[in-house]
Amino acid sequence: MDGMIAGVVLGLSVAAPVGPMGMLCIERTLAAGFRGGFAAGLGAATVHATYAALAANKLVHLAPLTVVWSYCGRFAAAAFLLWIGWRVLWRGLEWPAVSDVGPLVPLAEGLAGPKMTAERIAGSYATAIALTFTNPVTLSFFMMLVPTMPGEAPPQAGWVDASLPLGVFLGSSLWWLTLSGAVGLARAHVTARTIARINRICGLAIVALALFIAVRPGP
Repeated sequence: MDGMIAGVVLGLSVAAPVGPMGMLCIERTLAAGFRGGFAAGLGAATVHATYAALAANKLVHLAPLTVVWSYCGRFAAAAFLLWIGWRVLWRGLEWPAVSDVGPLVPLAEGLAGPKMTAERIAGSYATAIALTFTNPVTLSFFMMLVPTMPGEAPPQAGWVDASLPLGVFLGSSLWWLTLSGAVGLARAHVTARTIARINRICGLAIVALALFIAVRPGP
């Protein structure tokens, strides 16, 4: 149980700071409703739990560290992030064509697309996995903190080993549930121009992360 509690705290700690993933969750919630934002959050939580499991079981050397951060893999990850960032940024550049014609009004339901298809929900989930997976800060966070968490010994046939990543998933998911729920409640009062600004900020943040990955020294 100590491992579960520590995992929940760890999951909240890694998810709560506002970064590219947080802005993507906000952007997806505003553009497509609660389900779109929460699906993106669950994608991040999945990666958080995976990294926690690798670190807790001393398997970090099997993690994508040596693959993603090799020269070829690093540039491939940067290129993929640039593509994600450009798509989000382009959505922000398209909004003014709608929002600047007349006074600002709450976002129209038809424009927001409240009923997401299964494919769009899966797309939000997959995009969040890719974004979190290629963020070097995420893996570094777990490599530093997981070894200090309680419950690394497996006295109960592996239960403690499983409880830490499960707690991380629950803690991270709880944060994304809270964030997407709060943004979803405020969504009816958000203007199209505000969404455009958020899209631009989110897109620029992802592009900045891609450039950081591409130019950082070392493999």
